[in-house]
Amino acid sequence: DIALETSLGCSWRNLKEINIGPEVNHIERFLETSGYEKAYHGVFHWLQSINVSPENPYYTSIDGVLYNKDVTKLLHFPHCLRLEHYVMPDTVKEIKEIISPDEGPFQNRKILKSVKLSDSLTSLPLQAFAGAESLEYVDLGKGIKEIKEFESLCTESLKIVRFYDNLHLDVKALHTS
Repeated sequence: DIALETSLGCSWRNLKEINIGPEVNHIERFLETSGYEKAYHGVFHWLQSINVSPENPYYTSIDGVLYNKDVTKLLHFPHCLRLEHYVMPDTVKEIKEIISPDEGPFQNRKILKSVKLSDSLTSLPLQAFAGAESLEYVDLGKGIKEIKEFESLCTESLKIVRFYDNLHLDVKALHTS
């Protein structure tokens, strides 16, 4: 097993890119042990890209976004990714935010203007888009059946949210937003 590990006293405040070689098979442990507080307070705050060797049998990256190898799970959308329009691959069924588990995958992303979610995705993490100040358009995809926390879609810049017939909105959440 080859894993990326964090070490005490390591300061990665200016880390902009992570390159994952073909032998690495435990990136989650590295990212999870870095912890939400470190990620939010600077260790991964400036991260622009995660790149994975094509020979890695466990992970892949597309346009700097980290996924599991078969691209069914989004593992991390870097905080400062230089991407204005994100189209989630249709194979993605789950979002597991491994760097900041208490933060939504697109939360506080300053550059992102539009997001098209996968039709295979069935649930949206809490706080998915909160604080995404540049976000103007969200296509929820046909797989999302329910939104329990409507306020995570409420940003000042948001102009269009595309819903589909199969979506159930929690009316209480809608009225409290």
